[in-house]
Amino acid sequence: AHYYSAQADSYLAQSKEHAQMAEGYKANPAINNSKFSKGTVGHCEYFAQSFKEMSTKAGEMAQMHSQMAKDAEQK
Repeated sequence: AHYYSAQADSYLAQSKEHAQMAEGYKANPAINNSKFSKGTVGHCEYFAQSFKEMSTKAGEMAQMHSQMAKDAEQK
């Protein structure tokens, strides 16, 4: 459970980092063009969403393992 909880935190931090990078790229007029947007900004947005989903799944695994540990203690 601790492992999955740590993974969830790590994935969420990576998601936030990629989201911030995407926003930074969008705000920079020198590099904000359609070609750059499709490549780099799209890349950052994709990974921000992917890491967010992975964080959610790892959090669910942490809860499941925590419950299994509680159930095992009661037996």
